[in-house]
This record gives sequence, structure tokens and C-alpha cells, in this order.
Amino acid sequence: MLINQLKRSIEVLNAMLVNRNDSLNDVFNNVSHELHRGALDRKHPFRYVNLSTMGQEGINTRLIVLRRVEVNLDLIFFTDHRSQKVADLTANAHASLLCWHPGKKAQLIIKGTVTLHRQDTLSEKYWSGISIEGRKAYGSALAPGAQVDRPDLAHDWPDQITNEHFCVMVFHPQQLEVLQLHKLSHYRAKYQLAQHDWLGCWLVP
Repeated sequence: MLINQLKRSIEVLNAMLVNRNDSLNDVFNNVSHELHRGALDRKHPFRYVNLSTMGQEGINTRLIVLRRVEVNLDLIFFTDHRSQKVADLTANAHASLLCWHPGKKAQLIIKGTVTLHRQDTLSEKYWSGISIEGRKAYGSALAPGAQVDRPDLAHDWPDQITNEHFCVMVFHPQQLEVLQLHKLSHYRAKYQLAQHDWLGCWLVP
């Protein structure tokens, strides 16, 4: 009985993003690893993240797909240039990402700025890797959010879909905060980008 309880305790600890004896550097590496996994694994919880932007009428939040994580932790997303998120980010480049890992019971908040790339070298690079069917997400005849009389009217694409409306969003993290839930012993850490280094500290959960 005692052995089984110890095994279950070890399994819980291994499943956590932040463990009691982890250093701040350990935690940051764990977070970075999970973000990279999110971009590579379609089933990973960090594959779909919440992006919040500031619009004219307040905060707008939506789910977006994490496509790539760079070595410097820049995060890559795709969108239609006509979307509301692009309008928001054009007016105010600051944004926030919220990630939740149900298996590890860990929350990750990332704050930073976004640069937009459309019909340039970077967007061309990613456009060439998108399948013909996948390109439909960025080439509908009507702009995202346009009002239609019937749902089927939204499913209209030109005969040839170009990269005219394809946009690559590069999220540049400036602050990262992770919260690990674990019974009554929660753990919380915060990191701030200073020059090219991430400086971390522990916080009260």
C-alpha cells in the first residue's frame, strides 16, 4: 500500500511543470520545453492559446494556433490580415497570451509585443509550407467577421487563393509568469526579459 502511494506521488510530481525543488532556471527551461512541444504536437495543450489584444471597444480574446517557437522564444502565429486581431495590433502592438495545461495543472501568461508580416520574406517562407487546402483559412472571399445572411455564404473562396491576405504574427515575449497548482502548495514564478537575459523571481501564488 505504502509503495503504491509513493509511486502515485512520484507520478504527480513528474507531471507538474513546477516542482518544489526546482530552481528558477529549471522552471524556465520546463516552460520553454512545453512551448516548443506545443508548436510541434497538435495534441499538446499549448498548441491552442488565448490571445488578448486591446481594441477600440475594449479587450478582445480569441484562440489561436501556435505554429513555431524560435530559439529566442519568439512565438509564430498565422492569421488573415483582414481580421480584428490585426486591426487591434496595428493600433497597439502590446498583447497577452494565456496557456493552460490541464494534465500538469499549470497556467502560463506571456506578455509582449507583436510584429506583423505580410507579403514579405518571412510571410513568403511560411506561405510556401501551407497546403492548398490549408490556404483557404487565409483567402476567403469575404473578410473574417463580415456579416452574412446564411452560414453557407461564408464558405466562398476565389478560384485561385493567393497570399494577399496571409499574415504572420511574431509575438516577442517580454514577461512570462507561470502558476503551478498543487493541492495547497501552489508555486508561482515570474520572468522579465532584460536585454537578452530572462530574470526570474518567485511570487506568492
